[in-house]
Amino acid sequence: MANYKYRYTDVPSLLQGDMPEEDAVCWRCRREGIMDFHHILPNARKEASEKLGAWVWLCRPCHREIHNTAQGIRQWEKWKRDCQTEFERFHTREEWMRYAHKNYRD
Repeated sequence: MANYKYRYTDVPSLLQGDMPEEDAVCWRCRREGIMDFHHILPNARKEASEKLGAWVWLCRPCHREIHNTAQGIRQWEKWKRDCQTEFERFHTREEWMRYAHKNYRD
């Protein structure tokens, strides 16, 4: 496996910025320790998440909660909108749609 700066990609997180894993804190609860790489765009769009920088570091308890509770899923939906908003500060909606295939802002 290749050495990636952020585990899966060399693109910094749109939400957390340039934060390598060894310095990472959980995006949700700010806990330090072992982190999971959470793709903001789901399932088939994971590769797009890596190319866009649509990812965050999460501690294991928060990562489970994001995937398995109604509150977590609502928060994940907000992160999708936030990532798109941040991406569109420097890029076009068309560029976002080319990778994400979904507009989360409207």
